[in-house]
Parts: sequence; structure tokens; C-alpha cells
Amino acid sequence: MKKIFLLLLPVVCWCAEPIGTVIAVTGDVKAIDSKKNSRILAVQSGVFVGDTLITDEVAKGQIQFNDGTLLLLIPGSQLDLNSYGNSRFSSTLAQGGIRVSTGLIAKKNPENFEINTANATIGVRGTIFETRLYLGSLLVGSSQGGVVVKNQGGTLDIATDQFAEAPAKNVPPHTLDSRPAPLDLAVFEPPSNGGVPFQPTGAGAVAGKMASGGFPWGTAIGSVAVMAAALGVVGAAASQNPTTSAH
Repeated sequence: MKKIFLLLLPVVCWCAEPIGTVIAVTGDVKAIDSKKNSRILAVQSGVFVGDTLITDEVAKGQIQFNDGTLLLLIPGSQLDLNSYGNSRFSSTLAQGGIRVSTGLIAKKNPENFEINTANATIGVRGTIFETRLYLGSLLVGSSQGGVVVKNQGGTLDIATDQFAEAPAKNVPPHTLDSRPAPLDLAVFEPPSNGGVPFQPTGAGAVAGKMASGGFPWGTAIGSVAVMAAALGVVGAAASQNPTTSAH
């Protein structure tokens, strides 16, 4: 009788490393990976390149990326994580809105940090800002640092605590009398169960610790450049209109 010998080899799993960690969540927040697999995100869940992050109409999710970037998705948002690494951060906001406190990538290589939308690309240089696609317009607010809103119609500079609206890619951006209702900071408040507040703290200030790596995330006074892309306008379904603007 022949004896059969089996050679058992260890199984090696080449798993992608997460680029960030969920630090607070409320409601139904999910990720759809590049293979169209869906998973529910909870505190300590990892997020990966190729993920599409989605919040339902009452959900929020706050994520801390490995370079210290802090990002909040408001209800009804969709954000694609296009690329991360080699000092680059690229994502696409398809709907809804986000609030961002930038980290080391924007500090060291600001030209490599971008958030795309259907009607604009947002580039940053270390700041805290809010942006939202709302009823066909791009609304931008600066909580800390200067912002440049640029499209085919013209260019507009706003400073800290100023706000702008770009109604369409070929309409000159204009300032708003006050913070528009869709950018109300209450909308961008982090989840109460462990969320990290967005605090303007000055250049290089340490506002917390990263979820991985142990590096501090901080905020530095800088500028945000909003450059229109010739791709049309996307509106998010909502019931409010932006506040009356000053021309």
C-alpha cells in the first residue's frame, strides 16, 4: 500500500494596508470596494484605496487618515478614495459634503492633495474648510486660511470666515453675505460618540493623535484653491436654497 505524504505550506495573504481608520460614526455608513463588495463601517474599521464611502440621509462618518488628515462626511454623501501614498491624496466627492482638516501630505506636498467634484477640483495648503455640492452650486467656506475660487467666469479670493458660491463653471464666483445654511457648522459637527472636533489651532499645532503611526495631526494656516473643471454641474437633492449672495 502506497503512503501519501502531504506537504502543508503556510498560506500567505497579501492584504492591502488601510489608509485610514474610522474614529466615529453614527447611522448607516458603508464602503464599497473596487470589486463592488459592500461592508458596514464601524469605529476602528479601516478604509482603503478604491473604496467608495457612502453615508445615508441621517449618517455621519469621521475618518483619520495615516498622514493625519481628518475628514468628516455629512449625511447623504459619497466620496471615492482614488489614490493615497507617495505623498499624494486624491478623492472624488460625488454628492453631499465634507469637512477637512489637512495633514502631512498637504503640508509637505500641497500640490498633491486634491478633492475632485463634477464641477471643481479643490486643492489645499493646510487648512480647515467645508465644501458642499448643493442644488447645482459649489459652496465653499473657510474656517481657517485663505481660499481661492476659480472657474471659467473668474477668480475670487476669500479669507477666514468668508464664504463663496460658484453657481456653474462659467458663472463668476461671488461672495456671500454670511455663512449659507447648507454650510452651517451644525451640519458638519462630528459624531458625539468619539468624534474629534475641528479646532482652528494655528500653524503646526497638535490637535490630536493619528489612529495609526502615532503622528500628530494638526492644522496650518494656508490657502485652498478651487479650480473649475469642464465637467458640468452636479446638484444634491435637498430642500433648502443657499442664502442670498452679495454681488
